[in-house]
Amino acid sequence: MNPGATASPVASMIVFAFGEVLNFTKAAAHLQVAQPALSRQVQDLEDEIGVDLLRRRPRGVTLTAEGKLFLEEGHYAFPA
Repeated sequence: MNPGATASPVASMIVFAFGEVLNFTKAAAHLQVAQPALSRQVQDLEDEIGVDLLRRRPRGVTLTAEGKLFLEEGHYAFPA
């Protein structure tokens, strides 16, 4: 990740919700937002911090190593 890069709490919570289910539709329903808006927020966060958090493929989406680290470290910053 970029040194000094920070993520907004809202964007981080979106990634956390997605990371729990690995499905944009389910995460969007859980957060009560539209799926395109959720996808855009994740892309904006990736642009902001300079790394891909998700690997998007025709058969689904998975977390990258950086995405897994982001979730692991983020749970300390935003405890449940």
